[in-house]
Amino acid sequence: MSCRPRAPSDRQHFFDEEDGSNAPPRLQGHGLASKLVLCAVIACCCGATTIVAVCVISFIASGGGAAPRPSATSETNVVFASPRHVQQRSVINRLSLLKKSKRPARGVDEASMRAIFPEWFDQSGELAHEFVLHDLVLALSFLSQDLVEGAGLRPAQEN
Repeated sequence: MSCRPRAPSDRQHFFDEEDGSNAPPRLQGHGLASKLVLCAVIACCCGATTIVAVCVISFIASGGGAAPRPSATSETNVVFASPRHVQQRSVINRLSLLKKSKRPARGVDEASMRAIFPEWFDQSGELAHEFVLHDLVLALSFLSQDLVEGAGLRPAQEN
């Protein structure tokens, strides 16, 4: 048997029959809260779109992720690209981490030297002067090469 209403009295009443109008009920107008929420959603969408556009334009303007080329005229803008420069940065950065010993001792703090350059010490815990001398000469060589290349006295060499 079908569940469809058979008589007019079985049907649901969607309209108020007492006021005599057959028009459906109308929705309420937009209130202040709904207008504020709509404005907030539009502002968030516009803000997100602006942020994405600025990031894309910034990425394109910076060269699209390509590595910057070294500048021979600027000494402050040094770019390390070759393996020699990577080694140079490593040795010089490690040397810059050494700390001065506290008074009354003089020179470099031995604990920081052991932590930063463990290869400078032999099995008995004594300082291996040969390794120290090699690293210091190498660091001085790198620094002098950068000074000469930065001053434009001779072109850069690739090793």
